[in-house]
Amino acid sequence: MESVIITADDYGMSPAVNKAIEACAKSGAVTSTNVMVNLGYYESAAELKNKYRGISIGIHFCLTTGKALLPHREIPTLTEDDGSFFTLSELNARLKRGSVDKKDAVKELTAQYDRFREVVGQPDYWCSHEHVHVAPGLFYTISELSQHFCISAMRNNRKIFVGGKPAALSRAKSAVLGLMAGVEKRKGVWMPDGLLTFVNKEDKLNLDAYKGINQGGYRFAELMIHPATEIDSLYFGKLSEMRFSEYKFFSDPLLPQKLQSFGVKLSNFEGEGS
Repeated sequence: MESVIITADDYGMSPAVNKAIEACAKSGAVTSTNVMVNLGYYESAAELKNKYRGISIGIHFCLTTGKALLPHREIPTLTEDDGSFFTLSELNARLKRGSVDKKDAVKELTAQYDRFREVVGQPDYWCSHEHVHVAPGLFYTISELSQHFCISAMRNNRKIFVGGKPAALSRAKSAVLGLMAGVEKRKGVWMPDGLLTFVNKEDKLNLDAYKGINQGGYRFAELMIHPATEIDSLYFGKLSEMRFSEYKFFSDPLLPQKLQSFGVKLSNFEGEGS
């Protein structure tokens, strides 16, 4: 494997998330983050490029957490009456029933893109919160919109499994995601070869587990993390317990050097590495 991008998701979700991501970027381990502009703590993202050399800043499109930027009357099939997004499970159910107007998604995501541009500038790449872009019927809507915005790179949700053999269903889902990503690659969109996924989830925080990730013939892989210095948001969900552990592991200033000793080169979405 030529390079690994370590991406800390969810900048803008809460002060503890922002603080943790910046600590991990300062250590040199995190080379990429993405910003949720529909939540209340995104504005400090404007300074990230100046503070952390070589960091990629992507837009984290959101249709499932917090409130939309647009009022309910403008996107009624995406939100509750108070403007809050439906949960992911509810959105999926509505998509399957055909009760989501994709034009509403286009309008809201356009508002999020415009807000991101105002604060940060052009995104280096795009991805989505809770991987909502791979929900039934949304992938090509969001990918075409991102191309309209001239965002040149995206996350590849295909999984690169490390440390064992995953379940057959996991392999099948990953294969489908790979096919979807391949369509975008043929359109000229750059993306990593997939997401590094440890079969034993605890191995993500086990330094020795990184010794074998260069196998498999992949060039670029992305490792997705969700650090936080404390639990200060209702939106952490099932990731609450691991956020602090990831913060402690990936904020270690010696981590990049240790990874490099295993032959792991850190890079970003522009292909620049240390």
